[in-house]
Amino acid sequence: MEKERKSIRWGLLLIALAAALRLAMAAFSGFDLGGISAEKTVAWLLYLETGRFPRPGPEQTAPADSAQPTTACAAPTPLLQPEDARLVSVNNDTSLTPDVPALLLAAEFPSLAGSGPTVLIVHTHASESYLAQAGYTESSPYRTHDPNHNMVSVGAALAELLRGLGIGVIHDTRLHDVPDYNSAYTNSRAAIREYLALYPSIRLVLDLHRDAGSDYVNQLTTSATVAGEASAQLMLVVSTGHDNWQQNMSCAVQLQAVLEKTWPGLCRDINFRTGRFNQDLGPVTLLVEVGAAGDTRQEALVAVEALADAIEALSRQGLTADPTR
Repeated sequence: MEKERKSIRWGLLLIALAAALRLAMAAFSGFDLGGISAEKTVAWLLYLETGRFPRPGPEQTAPADSAQPTTACAAPTPLLQPEDARLVSVNNDTSLTPDVPALLLAAEFPSLAGSGPTVLIVHTHASESYLAQAGYTESSPYRTHDPNHNMVSVGAALAELLRGLGIGVIHDTRLHDVPDYNSAYTNSRAAIREYLALYPSIRLVLDLHRDAGSDYVNQLTTSATVAGEASAQLMLVVSTGHDNWQQNMSCAVQLQAVLEKTWPGLCRDINFRTGRFNQDLGPVTLLVEVGAAGDTRQEALVAVEALADAIEALSRQGLTADPTR
């Protein structure tokens, strides 16, 4: 009987202790009477031992993720800056005065991205060639019908480079100056119109030539260096005898600035002249002299590598995705 009374007393004592425990826990801010977390249990044990509850320390925050920017992403740096106008030189054979700084920043260079071809390469004077080498038969001085040695070969190299950079290219390989040199621009004009009708996606037309001196004794040579290799120089020609000249000139100024910024001395002065040279057909049409008759074809191929890179760089920042023709 005595044993039963002791059990009852111990039971009542345990019930009283449990009630006191729950009341003390309720008084302790943050405790949930429905369950005790590990942290709160530790705090309660501390209270039982010392009569004090722990004070909360400063709030701990997770370290900043270095991969996450703390500010909005900055806009990409423009390829060309206003001060780059000093890199552009113009041989002006017209009565017009092009505003080079304004043309540099006019954002006229087209974007050449797209599923269809966006560049057309033609050769009004396709039979033009360079210094004679082994296996190269001239049809006349510094000219050949051999597409492996005349301007067609230079255009083929440029087309391959641009395609490798993700730009769609149509390359016209016809010899527009054969058999009649004087009909060359008429023939190439018909070809450009044909391609523009077939491929409305074309945004840039490049007519590749090589320059020449006035005599065949002391031929004109050019000289530059690209990535440590001997290179021919490039000369951009812009005609003014049509309403599209300002857009063409803007693109020429931008292209020369990028080329000179990357490879100083690669470009001759822009040849700004009267005439038309099929540059009225648009959307953007540039005539490019790749070296001269006194250069080698290999030097011309080095020059078009730089030309392809500059075109692709400008294309990535191009704002005119579908220029008005």
